[in-house]
Amino acid sequence: KGSIHKIVELPDGVQNIMELQVFPKKDPIQSMILDHKRAALYVGSANKVVEIPMDMCRVYRNNCESCLLARDPYCGWFNGSCQSVYLNREVHQNLNLDAWQGKCQKGDVKEADDYQNIAVVPFSRYYLNCPIESHYATYNWYHNNSLIKTCNTTHPQQNCFHFIQNVSHVHYGHYICISEEDGFKQALVKERLVNQHRFMSQKGQATLTLGSWLQLLLMVVLVVLFH
Repeated sequence: KGSIHKIVELPDGVQNIMELQVFPKKDPIQSMILDHKRAALYVGSANKVVEIPMDMCRVYRNNCESCLLARDPYCGWFNGSCQSVYLNREVHQNLNLDAWQGKCQKGDVKEADDYQNIAVVPFSRYYLNCPIESHYATYNWYHNNSLIKTCNTTHPQQNCFHFIQNVSHVHYGHYICISEEDGFKQALVKERLVNQHRFMSQKGQATLTLGSWLQLLLMVVLVVLFH
């Protein structure tokens, strides 16, 4: 199927930490060569060869907990970012049975508090999409603080979808997708669904109000000039 797994052997067992779809059209893989000197994996199909770095630290969410929970031997946390061991040998890692919580300091987690406003037309369809970033996490969708869906999956290419087939007034409000793994929770998606008709109407009223103030200001300026 043209995909490869990155698996690490740890003291407490083998863990699949990543799956990559190498070729866009899922071309079958014909050969693989691991070059330790260049720290790269070369993957070949019938038509092309691609180079995949062993230290793909950027694929992990850039906070301490996500970086350590990935248990990638080529990545670790240091000075506010998930870094490659080839660039910094002093990174913090979690490759044994020790508790990871003590290795992360307060303030390392950076999450946005703001919800993204999404204007949706009534009676339309809408997909809420939460990216699955770990094989071992649980993903929950909440609507106005009420649990509406749980995703448990070991397939990293899937996303945690919540499909609204016919949007009505009960579907508007705040949606948040929270992942939980080994006691660590984080918000991955925050959306606020609003009625597009009302949203546009409110924007129009705000624009009209601003235009009225500009007209009044212009009239005041003209009066002052004529006097």
